[in-house]
Amino acid sequence: MRLKVQTPVGLAAEAEGVRRVVVHSLAGAYGIRPRRLDCVLPLAPGILAYEADEPHWVGIDAGILVKAGADVTVVTHRAFIGPLAELREIVARELQTRREADRRLGEALAALETQFMRGLVEVARAP
Repeated sequence: MRLKVQTPVGLAAEAEGVRRVVVHSLAGAYGIRPRRLDCVLPLAPGILAYEADEPHWVGIDAGILVKAGADVTVVTHRAFIGPLAELREIVARELQTRREADRRLGEALAALETQFMRGLVEVARAP
């Protein structure tokens, strides 16, 4: 099989002669082998494993897997490549960064909402 992991900024990983791919979908873990029927799977954030000459791991954000014939394409927002032990640390650090960014975004939106409501009150009080 041929495997491609695509992100918005480019091709994160590409491999020929892949014997199997293991991914985590929203419905559980799936193994993809060359003779598997064609399919489309929504992927959960996690670690994609594939085996060509040796095992490889790719940390992925949520995405979509498409198997068509001998081609397996994974499209995801972000992908991290590295040894499994390092990959777990990278993914954990990335998730913490994302949580912090989401928290700051929530605070900024709450402040904007408060300012907007104060402005409405001021407009309502004006003669």
